[in-house]
Amino acid sequence: MYVQGWLVRHRSNKLFQISEISIVKYDNFFNLLSCFRCSWRQSTWLFTLVLCSVVPASWAAQSPNEDHFRIEQRHVKIHVNADGSSVADYYDVTSLLTSTGIDWFGEEKVSFSQGRESVKVLEAFTELPNGKRVELDPKAIRLVEDDQAGQVGGYSDTKAYAVIFPQLALGAKTHLRTHQVVHTPLYEGHYSRTFRFPLSIYFKDVVIDFSHDPAIKIKVETPHRQPLIKVKKLKNGSDGSVRYRFSFRNAKPIKLEEDTVSGLDIQPYIRVSSISSMLEVGQLYQEKAAKKSSVTTNIQALANDITHGIQDPQAQAQALYNWVATEIRYVAIFLGDGGVVPNDAESIVRNRYGDCKDHNTLLIALLAAKGIEAESVLINSGDAFSLPKLGGVAPFNHVITYLPAWNLYVDSTDRYAPFGVLSYPSLDKPNVHTQTLRYGRTPKPQALQNHISSEVIIHIHDDGSIIGQANSKHVGTSAIGARAFLMGYEGRYKDEIPIKQLALFGQVGTGNLYFEPMYDLTNPVQVSATFNIQPINNFPGPGAMWVPVGLAPGRIESFREISPYPVQPFPYVCHSVRYTQHYVLNFPPSVEVTRLPEPMKIEIDGYVYQSRYFHHKQAIIVERHLTLENPKGVCQPGDEVSFNKILSVVQKDLRGQIFYEPKAFSRP
Repeated sequence: MYVQGWLVRHRSNKLFQISEISIVKYDNFFNLLSCFRCSWRQSTWLFTLVLCSVVPASWAAQSPNEDHFRIEQRHVKIHVNADGSSVADYYDVTSLLTSTGIDWFGEEKVSFSQGRESVKVLEAFTELPNGKRVELDPKAIRLVEDDQAGQVGGYSDTKAYAVIFPQLALGAKTHLRTHQVVHTPLYEGHYSRTFRFPLSIYFKDVVIDFSHDPAIKIKVETPHRQPLIKVKKLKNGSDGSVRYRFSFRNAKPIKLEEDTVSGLDIQPYIRVSSISSMLEVGQLYQEKAAKKSSVTTNIQALANDITHGIQDPQAQAQALYNWVATEIRYVAIFLGDGGVVPNDAESIVRNRYGDCKDHNTLLIALLAAKGIEAESVLINSGDAFSLPKLGGVAPFNHVITYLPAWNLYVDSTDRYAPFGVLSYPSLDKPNVHTQTLRYGRTPKPQALQNHISSEVIIHIHDDGSIIGQANSKHVGTSAIGARAFLMGYEGRYKDEIPIKQLALFGQVGTGNLYFEPMYDLTNPVQVSATFNIQPINNFPGPGAMWVPVGLAPGRIESFREISPYPVQPFPYVCHSVRYTQHYVLNFPPSVEVTRLPEPMKIEIDGYVYQSRYFHHKQAIIVERHLTLENPKGVCQPGDEVSFNKILSVVQKDLRGQIFYEPKAFSRP
């Protein structure tokens, strides 16, 4: 879905409304840390898309300013007409304090939906530190294609004015004045807008003059958060227009940690909307979407074909879900109102592609053909864990499906998620059920439902080289990333992937992975592996060694690289996970193991770690168990203390070494 006629200035975080959007980047299923210390944001960018765009929030929205730039002045004047259309003027002055700030602000893009709005750049110039004004060459302002959706598997009607500022130097200021007309509201007859102020950004002088025709009933929402936004109700205009003046200043920006929840949950904002609640957003969506999931003759025939021979309703639902998830590829086309209105089920089947709204619409139609009730659910698939009072698109950015017969949320847009399993960004999220018009919340993360277990057998030769085999099992949300990764295990990557995986843990070698086809969502994520590793220690010694990871997930070993949490001033994203490991290390007959690490055990506030080491003939058995159980998907300030305590124990245990020496040198 498009941001509702909102100007988005790329790379600078100079924006008044964004919707934070999230996706898991599946780049290594073995080494993904299950996002206890979340890293989704590390590969994020800001786009103008909202529903179904499946891209994350801007890095600038959460990263610290560190005085790279300052917003010296931001003046906005907006008038909303009775039909929800609007006219707005913006004037921004930004100081560039570092070369990084210059990189961010040297070029700005002012994006807009060509089908719904128009934008003009009225004025743009550079103010040098000595006060000299440098005008832009006309060629430095260009109307360009800005098909941002295409970067994530989609297309849009977005255009952008690219503004390139000249002669930028430290201490220079950029001036940008634009004029925007939204002639077609996203929701007919409605207006909604959220002005947001990231706490990490210095704002010196923000003034927003907002007015609207009295015929459109607009309310104002501002949370009581520091620094406070000043709201002044002005005298009505001569034409009867209702007028407000909002002002804001943040002279002391603060650093936000990378795992901090969405800015909409913690930062000051101004929400002006004619939509009374988030439930009304669901109602507006349902009014347009309901007829798109009609059961036609073709849809009925398809549903019958998919469920042929299946009698149990839940098994039928799973079969229909699997078909939509695997057969309808993700392509987002946001043209006109396509950001909030899905295509019809017939066309989705015909094209075999669609966005999240389309996946949901088709699934509902197929389920209805088999007499199975389902409804659309609007949700934030990201880091927003609360909903504003007044209605608006943000923070919704995704549509999933609810099956009331089994109290089950499913997300067929996620190609790698089995039936009834949600990815991390969709867990413990408030949502709106669009048919029954009620608030809901997705399940909380639970360690037992997010479990990775591994069993590894290692044989060490006399020269220290290693051969071994490993078996791992991924359950629940953890299986989603593993499944996505294994889908790419083909062609030339079949050789590269094991080599790179071994190298992650300081091992040089080769290996092979074996598993059932991952495109079949009914197959469990169980992986077997064989591997050969060059010597990691000198044998027959004497010497000491850590437990080799082999070609296994190595989730616990990855905690070597985790730094303790700093003090958290705000709630932060955390998850529940459970890892179990069982290692058998067979040492060569030429050596004798003389010392083992001490066992470890700690239990604190739902976090448990336990390890033990013991002899079995010429083998050493190693067992490790780690559980991080959080009652919600959000941890509160102070919770990091407990995590840091268990982290220190885990890291101490991982530093423990197995000592060995040649039998000829061993003491009687």
